[in-house]
Amino acid sequence: MEGLGDQSVKIRYVPNSPWSAGWYGGTDRDSAQSVRLSNGKTTKITIVMPDPA
Repeated sequence: MEGLGDQSVKIRYVPNSPWSAGWYGGTDRDSAQSVRLSNGKTTKITIVMPDPA
């Protein structure tokens, strides 16, 4: 995410159907895991979506 300085953020994802939206590391904004961003550094997270079958 370009333009964000050093800060913690919470990430909400909105995938295509058949998956539903959610929060990284939690069930809502309050329980979501904070991700620390540092200016000029790459931060990688992995979101694993369950098999919809």
